[in-house]
Amino acid sequence: MLRGYSTIIYLFLYAPIALIVLFSFNSGNNASDFQHFALTWYGKAANNTFVIEALENSLIVAGTSAALATIMGTMAALALQQVRGPLRLAFDGLTYISIMVSGIVIGIATLIALVNTFALLNGFLASLWRAPAMRRSSPWAMARSSPPTRSSPWRWSSSSCAPASPAWTAA
Repeated sequence: MLRGYSTIIYLFLYAPIALIVLFSFNSGNNASDFQHFALTWYGKAANNTFVIEALENSLIVAGTSAALATIMGTMAALALQQVRGPLRLAFDGLTYISIMVSGIVIGIATLIALVNTFALLNGFLASLWRAPAMRRSSPWAMARSSPPTRSSPWRWSSSSCAPASPAWTAA
């Protein structure tokens, strides 16, 4: 079962990449119509000086970054192996923060996106929420409702239970 799920996930991740690689050998001008295998697009890219310069710059930056990261990371790992006490706790905290921040940022971004997306819907939901509360505050509804047994922000009635003031109407 787990092997099947893993296969599906790997296909989901790598099939689009394989499709792009396959269609990069297409001789046609349209990506949706595979004509036959050819290296014409790779030849055009190899003859373009801007593409070659960009590739050289990318390889230089990637090689330098990889070498420096390997050297500095190895030195830091060897040094942190010997550190104890509060300094070790500080470095452990920084390590954990770098792991947690990405999830926090995604969560906040999702929250902002949902708040903006549902801004119009919130007004409609608030009006639906206020309507039953108004019916419960009428004199005949108050006569039917039983008082709460303990101090609570909830209003009790024979038909429903609703908060006294919803959070989105507090503005």
